Amino acid sequence: MLKSDGIPYHSPSAQAQKFDSEVVVYCQQRKKAIYLNETASLVWQLCDRTRTVADIVELISQNYPEQAEEVRGNVVEAIESLWLEGAIRVKHTAKG
Repeated sequence: MLKSDGIPYHSPSAQAQKFDSEVVVYCQQRKKAIYLNETASLVWQLCDRTRTVADIVELISQNYPEQAEEVRGNVVEAIESLWLEGAIRVKHTAKG
């Protein structure tokens, strides 16, 4: 499980191709393509070494105030899935 203060970033072995509002990420190391819907694509874009997991969750959930709890869970799940698939890596901060 990822810590909320971890800083996710794209794995060097992952390449992304954008199609309209969606993204396909190809992980060379695992030889696997990952289809990202619109929300997961936004998560991917925000994994840029400047934000923590908590920052990304908060930014996206602010866009859907009526569904904030569900969105938070979906965002965390998307980040964890990308991490488990090897598409992103997570730098842990000294606080954790």
